[in-house]
Amino acid sequence: AFKSSKTIGALFHPGFYDQLVLIGFPFDEGARSSALRAGAAYGPDCFRRFLHKLGPIRNAEFSADLSTITMCDYGNVSAPTAEERYEKLTNKIRLTMGRGQVSFVLGGTRDLVPYCARGIVGYPPGLEMPELKQKTDSTQHKGFRPEELKAHKVLIIAIAPSIDADANEISSSSKYIWRKVLEDPLFVNSGSHVVIFGASGLCDKDSYDYFTSKGGSVVWLDDIRKQKAIPSAHVQTQAGKALEELLTKQAEHYEHIYISFNLESITVSWSANCRVQWHRECRRRMGWEDLQGKRRGRWPT
Repeated sequence: AFKSSKTIGALFHPGFYDQLVLIGFPFDEGARSSALRAGAAYGPDCFRRFLHKLGPIRNAEFSADLSTITMCDYGNVSAPTAEERYEKLTNKIRLTMGRGQVSFVLGGTRDLVPYCARGIVGYPPGLEMPELKQKTDSTQHKGFRPEELKAHKVLIIAIAPSIDADANEISSSSKYIWRKVLEDPLFVNSGSHVVIFGASGLCDKDSYDYFTSKGGSVVWLDDIRKQKAIPSAHVQTQAGKALEELLTKQAEHYEHIYISFNLESITVSWSANCRVQWHRECRRRMGWEDLQGKRRGRWPT
């Protein structure tokens, strides 16, 4: 008999052919190459443990019933080298998309984003993703003609506090990740699009100009906060309403939608490690508003 006390973790079983597939990518090359704190490699396994504390499956408050969705856990991507791991991740996502499944990829650091996008757009097996060397370099490899390949039109929504994009970045840092997506020939020729959702107004102007010049768009956090929240059975917050409106408006124009979110986007009560960073961001924002004469009074301690 069904027990309503079961957690969401109880719905998952090992496999690769259910409606929703969990795929772990336990690597943090992106953090290491950017000289940031390592540890994201533990993310997939930590998330799996968290699933067994999250529930219930049938939620009375939100009128949600997850028991009607079949879910499985593929496990973690594993291969000897980073290049082989990226290729394997791309292939797994392409296979799931071809079967009409939903992939839930657990990182890991953000260096996996271009390869997730590559799988959804539909790179054929064995085709190397062009590497960008300099701003003026061509990304065309010999024999690589994106206009001759069948590609899916994809909408990428990145829920993130910043626009990590730099036209001159050629390393494997976070600022190279979006350049690798936005300047990829197959992504561009497919008519795909990237939206940064919830970005802070403190984003660098050069990054914003580059990102939008390549066709990207931004939904600012302050604009989300200005919306009037009207709670419903499915949406409880201003951000939820704004995201629902974005999806409703754009869904019919794209074949697939890829939603990416950073740890910094999660409420601080769910992630204590982000509390200090969030607090500093608030202080920077209030200081900026002081300079612009937009705020009166003191920032509370």
